[in-house]
Amino acid sequence: MSVLLEARDIRVSFRKENQTRLFGRERQQVLRGIDLTLKEGECLGIIGESGSGKSTLGRVLSGLLKPEQGTIEICGHSLYGRHTREETHFLQHVLSVVFQDYTSSANPRFRVSSIIGESLRALERATGKSLDRKRRVAELLEQVGLPANFATRYPHELSGGQLQRVCIARALAVEPRIILLDEAISSLDASTQVQVMDLLDALRKELSLSYLFITHDLTSITYICDRVVFMNMGEIVERVDDMTQISAIHSPYARRLLQAVMGIGAEHGSTAA
Repeated sequence: MSVLLEARDIRVSFRKENQTRLFGRERQQVLRGIDLTLKEGECLGIIGESGSGKSTLGRVLSGLLKPEQGTIEICGHSLYGRHTREETHFLQHVLSVVFQDYTSSANPRFRVSSIIGESLRALERATGKSLDRKRRVAELLEQVGLPANFATRYPHELSGGQLQRVCIARALAVEPRIILLDEAISSLDASTQVQVMDLLDALRKELSLSYLFITHDLTSITYICDRVVFMNMGEIVERVDDMTQISAIHSPYARRLLQAVMGIGAEHGSTAA
C-alpha cells in the first residue's frame, strides 16, 4: 500500500496561561517530535487521554494549525509549504474532518441540504465543475443510510446518530481520500457507535477511503482500526501495527489503558490468542 500522509518531527507549543508577567515567554510543549504515516485504504487509530495532544495533532494534520517544526506531506504535497493554485485546490478537498460535536459543527439554522451543500460548493470551487446539488445531496444521504427526504430537515429534527451521519455525508461531499475523525462517535450511545463504525467501515471499502481515527476509547480502536498509536504528554509512546498483538504492548501507559478497558492482563504483557 502506498503512503498517503506522512508526518515527520511535528512539534507544537503554546504560551503558558496564568503567567505573572504580561509578556511572559514560558511555553508548554504540546507535541514533541511526532512521526506517523497513513497508508492507502487503512484506518490508523490515534488514542490518548485528555491532554495527551491527540486533538492538537488532529488540527495539525488537517491543516488547521501550522506546527512550529516538522513536515507533513499528503499525497506527495507539502501541507504547509508554498503551493500552486492547483495544489491549493487539491489540498482543500483531499482530506475532510468529522468532529465530535455534531451539534455545533452543523448550523442549526440550515437545512440538511444546505449543510451538505457547503461542501459541494467547496468542491465546485476546487474542481471548476458545476454539480447537480439536489441530486448529489440525495446520493450522499443514501450513502450514509438516510432517506433523501431528510434533505429538508433541520438539525434539531434529527437524532444524534442521524446528525452525525449528515456530518459524515458532508465530509464525503468533497470526494476526499482521507477522513480525519476527531472523537466522532464519542458523544453517541453504545449501540449507535457500533452502527456508525459499521457505516464507516463499509464506506472505507466502497470508496477506497483512509481514516485517521482520533479517540480516547480503546474499544472503538480495536473495532475499526488496522493500526494504532498511543499518545501521552505530546509523544507517541507505543505503536501497534498488528491489532491481533495489541495485548503485547510494552509502554506502561498503553498497558494501563488496555487493562482498564479490556481487563485481559495487559500489565503482564500477555499476547493475544
